[in-house]
Amino acid sequence: MDVFNQVIKVVSDALPIVQSGIPSIVGGFITAMFLRGNTQRVEFEKIKMGKVQEAIDDLVKNHELTLTELVKCKNLLRIAELADREYKNKESKHETGTEHEFDFDWFLRFFEGAGNISNEDMQLIWARILAGEVQKKGTFSLRTLETLRNMTQSEAMLVQQAAQLILTQVNREKFIYCDNLSENLTYEQEVYELNEAYGVDNKDISVMTECGILGSAKKQYRVSFFEGSNHIYNGNIIIVFQTKQELNKNCEEFLEYYAYEVTQIGNQIISILDVKSDNNYLLDLGLILKKKYPDFTISAYGIKSIDGDNIIVDTDFEVLSDYKNETINDDSLQWKK
Repeated sequence: MDVFNQVIKVVSDALPIVQSGIPSIVGGFITAMFLRGNTQRVEFEKIKMGKVQEAIDDLVKNHELTLTELVKCKNLLRIAELADREYKNKESKHETGTEHEFDFDWFLRFFEGAGNISNEDMQLIWARILAGEVQKKGTFSLRTLETLRNMTQSEAMLVQQAAQLILTQVNREKFIYCDNLSENLTYEQEVYELNEAYGVDNKDISVMTECGILGSAKKQYRVSFFEGSNHIYNGNIIIVFQTKQELNKNCEEFLEYYAYEVTQIGNQIISILDVKSDNNYLLDLGLILKKKYPDFTISAYGIKSIDGDNIIVDTDFEVLSDYKNETINDDSLQWKK
C-alpha cells in the first residue's frame, strides 16, 4: 500500500462514523501533497479530526501553501462536500471508498482540474465524477478528466441539453441523429429543423465534436428489408422498424439513417448528468422516418425495463399512432399509469 492510501486509511479510521470515505480521501490527498505524508505534523492531527480547513489555514500561515493552492483546496473541499452528499443519496451498496486503494495520479489530475472550478453547476458535475470514482475505481478515465477540465460552463450546459436527444442503437451504441447532406433536401431539412426545434443545431454538434463528446465523422446505419425488425430507443420509448410481409422478396432497398456516435468520454460525462430523455423528440423522429420509408412498419412502444440487451416493452399500447400532435410524457404512457 502506497503512502497516499496509508494516509487515507489512518484518516478514515479516525474520522467520525457518520462521514463517508470521501472526506478522508481529500484529507489524505492534502496530507500526501502538502505534508509529504508526514503523519507526525500537528496539521495531520487536525485532518484526522475532520478539521481539514483548519489544517489548510495552518499550511498557509507556515507559507507551505500558496494562495493559488489555497483557492484550489477550498474548491476541492466544496466539491468533496457535494460528492459526499451525492454518494449518500445513491444509497450505494458498494464498498465505501476507504476499503480499496486509489490512484494518487488520478486524484492529482482531479485536483488540478476541479481545483480551478468555482461555478456551482460545474462543481456539481465534478462532484459526481468524484463520487463515482469513490464508488468504483476506474469509472472515469484521465481523458475524461482532461476533457471536462477544458470544458466551459456553456459547453457543459450544451451537453446537458443534447443528452435529452441521445438515442441507443441495437448494438447499444449511443448516438445523436442527423442525416446525410447529399440526400433528399426536403427530408434532411425536416430532420435538421427537428433537431434545432429541440435546442441542438449544427453548430452545437460541431462544438460537441470539438469537445470530444461526439465522434468527428458521421456514421451510416442501414436496416435491410430482409432483417425482419430493428429498433432505436431512449430510456422510455422504443421505435421498432419491421418489414411489411407483403414486400417483394427481391427488394434491395434499405432503411438508412446517419448519426454522430457518442464517444467513450461522452458516455462517461453524460452518465453523471441528471437528464431525462425527451420522448417527444423520439416520437417526432419516428413520424419523419415513417413518412420517408412507407414500406416499413414503424411503431413505438413504452419500455417497461432494460437489462443489458433484454428490453421489455408494452406491446399492448402502440404510442406512435396515437401521438399525432399531442404531447407525450411519462404519465401518458399506458404502462406508466
